[in-house]
Amino acid sequence: MQRRFSILFAFFATALAIVVFGCPVGALAAWPDKPVRLIAVGTPGATADTVARVLAKGLRQATGQPFVVELKPGGSGVIGMSEVLRSPKDGYTFMVAINALVSEIPYSIKLPFDPAKEFRPIAELVQGGLVLIGSNSIPANNLTELLAWLRARPQGADFASYSAGTLSHVMGLQLSKATGIPLNHIPYKGSTPALQDVIAGHVPIMFDFPVTAVPMITSGKVKAYAMSSPQRSNTLQDVPTFAEEGLPEIAGVAWIGLWSAANVPQPAQDRLRAETLKVLAQPSVRERFDRLGLNVGRSLSQDELARGLSSDYERIGEVLRSINYKPEGQ
Repeated sequence: MQRRFSILFAFFATALAIVVFGCPVGALAAWPDKPVRLIAVGTPGATADTVARVLAKGLRQATGQPFVVELKPGGSGVIGMSEVLRSPKDGYTFMVAINALVSEIPYSIKLPFDPAKEFRPIAELVQGGLVLIGSNSIPANNLTELLAWLRARPQGADFASYSAGTLSHVMGLQLSKATGIPLNHIPYKGSTPALQDVIAGHVPIMFDFPVTAVPMITSGKVKAYAMSSPQRSNTLQDVPTFAEEGLPEIAGVAWIGLWSAANVPQPAQDRLRAETLKVLAQPSVRERFDRLGLNVGRSLSQDELARGLSSDYERIGEVLRSINYKPEGQ
């Protein structure tokens, strides 16, 4: 009788694990025992792509299993997020994406799901301020000259963003409000196509992440005017902060994180988080990110990251309401 009870208990425990977690308990203990997908929400060569590949290399070395980066740009992040949500919740599909997917983008587009409920941050990978860059066709070599040039455009100048509703977009709105200069928003599907149009002179200015902006700045393809971070970037020591230029209200730091669908087994999330923090602690990884103008993310817990996202969502909402922001088309 006792043996029969033990067998039944084991059967129902395994069945419950499959229903709740999507895989048997034993499979969780062996995680990962096959390749893991990292869905990078961004264009080729952009920040999420670059960071995901650095992380994937470190995780493969740590676990002995491939971590395969798959790019899913477009749709203001909806395409990438939807791919993760469609995938089995077995701990073999995760996402690398900017915090704006939870804290900013919901203000600009109507999402088919609530990202704050459907996704859980595992770790903050990198963070950094945005840099205001401009086309070489602009005859301005510092922020004061740039603002004078912008004021001379009676119909207002255009500014690009890497996606509507992100910090790249919000910074442009803040610049317009702080200076009284009308600016027209031109959204793109990622940093790469936006940068191409800035370089070509089709759009004069843009707020961008250092990962994609720094190579264009150092090669002389665009000009850099100011940083939104509290301190100057180690990579762009000659570029002042907005606070130094007398515009402290233009401030903000974005971060790229590792995310999980909310109902992925917690043991898999815990193991992935532990290995990720080890990768981020490696001197070679820190040096690589530093050269890209990024700081390694804070080692906050998952709950702390979630609370921070909620706070950022409220703060961004206040900014957008203060300038009577309306999403395009409304």
